[in-house]
Amino acid sequence: MIKLTLIHGHVLNALKLIPDNSIDCIITSPPYWGLRKYPDDANVIWDGSPNCQHEWEIEEEKHPLYREGLEETSPKQSSNRGSLLVSKSKFVSGFCKKCGAWFGQLGLEPSLELYIEHLLQITKELKRVLKPTGVMFWNMGDNYVGKCMAMQNYRLILRMIDEQGWILRNIIIWYKPNHMPSSVKDRFTNAYEPIFMLTKSKKYYFDLDAVREPIKTDINKIRFNYRVREAKKGHFGIIGVRASEEEMKKYDNQGRLILKERSGKFKDVKVNSPGGREWYIVWQRKLPPKEEIYEYLKFWKEKRGLSLEDIKKFFGDKGDKVSHWFSPPDSKHGFAYPSAEDWLKLKELLKFDDKYDEAMTKTYPFYVDDFGKKELDSPNTKSNGKYNLDWDEIKSNPETQLTLGGMGRFYIWQKKVGRIDNYPLGKNPGDVWVINTQPFKGAHFATFPEELVRRCILAGCPKEVCKKCGKPRKRIGWTDCGCNAGFEPGVVLDPFLGSGTTMKVARELGVNCIGIEIVEEYCKMTMKRLNWGSSLGNIIFEFKKV
Repeated sequence: MIKLTLIHGHVLNALKLIPDNSIDCIITSPPYWGLRKYPDDANVIWDGSPNCQHEWEIEEEKHPLYREGLEETSPKQSSNRGSLLVSKSKFVSGFCKKCGAWFGQLGLEPSLELYIEHLLQITKELKRVLKPTGVMFWNMGDNYVGKCMAMQNYRLILRMIDEQGWILRNIIIWYKPNHMPSSVKDRFTNAYEPIFMLTKSKKYYFDLDAVREPIKTDINKIRFNYRVREAKKGHFGIIGVRASEEEMKKYDNQGRLILKERSGKFKDVKVNSPGGREWYIVWQRKLPPKEEIYEYLKFWKEKRGLSLEDIKKFFGDKGDKVSHWFSPPDSKHGFAYPSAEDWLKLKELLKFDDKYDEAMTKTYPFYVDDFGKKELDSPNTKSNGKYNLDWDEIKSNPETQLTLGGMGRFYIWQKKVGRIDNYPLGKNPGDVWVINTQPFKGAHFATFPEELVRRCILAGCPKEVCKKCGKPRKRIGWTDCGCNAGFEPGVVLDPFLGSGTTMKVARELGVNCIGIEIVEEYCKMTMKRLNWGSSLGNIIFEFKKV
């Protein structure tokens, strides 16, 4: 059962109806500054005193940008129907003589500064309602003031980061192959808009596997394959990136295409590679913070009266290995931990105490797969729901391979059971999205393409969240928070719903959605588009007016 809630009214008043930390994903695009005039019911009161008996200085005029020479840059908000360009229309707005409140439409403020202040009031409320695990996709283009771009989007985002504590994780380029042509002759046509992916916490829900794209590369046409090279070194096993079995056979240890088959005594030699494994065990040190080890080594170097060159000479170091051990972690040169072997040699030279010997030389077993790393309870057994890992059995298994890695790590690789060649779920789609704009028959001028919204919801809104604590379920065997309260669909919010595309896609994907829209005509448009109130057994419709 999913719930669709449509709220008609001023976005700030509507957001007050939504509880703190209750939204999983926000997908929206606000009206851009100085670009469009909406229907008159979009005129509302901003700022000032709520108890004031306002006395307005109302004027009907063209936007200041028109007088300065407006150039439109937004292919989304300037290419559709349902409103008037500010360059072609007059509008009503004004300030209160008593309290300084402003009456007018968001996006038609007399100054960019006032527009951004109004958006900051909205983003403050959005941060309040967003869960700590939530993510926001904020689509916002720009325009020109005279000959110069206003940079309205980046000015806002910087203030959101600096003043409200938002975390900017991505700037996604939405490139539109069918973008509007332009008559300008002294610059390039604007063919993209940025989508800012923001969170309120460092750890948040994000399902990359849900939006991966098929791999189209024909490995037979590649002369050099970096995935194979890194896989054969053991690097990519650490972060879960794989090269297929077919690729591993076609390229050598340097990632170069093998033009001739092996012959002679090496014909049947198998590649010793961790690439393409489903999981592995790593013996790794539990290292203290870099700052502690740096200060410790610095203290003993100075106590023994040795210079950096003395230590380099002792180690026969002709490079930067020793330098890294004695460089501050925040320095340009950078700190690096000595290996276990080098630590014991340092102890021989500096004659320091035993304080960090165990931490710097002892290794512990960890179980690692694509979803993270967990320490084993003991070196002998580990159960993760799929495997019962026995060290003696692994060690004697002919399919097991041992690799020595950097920083004293030893990897035990187990071949994947029933592996699927190449990447079963595809590649990361990256931060350039090639998506056509999508025509809409209704009289709304700034519709999202459904594919763009679908990608954002799939990546940012969990299909299931706990009914009690609200924690999202993740793909790691589909996690359970332990509340035993059952699960319900996540919640998507679009505070500028417009024609209802976000709500339409949310319904198709089976998640809850709240949409806020100030224009009554657009609310009716959404209702018609979603067949509002129809007797669908799995949907609850709710309409509110504020």
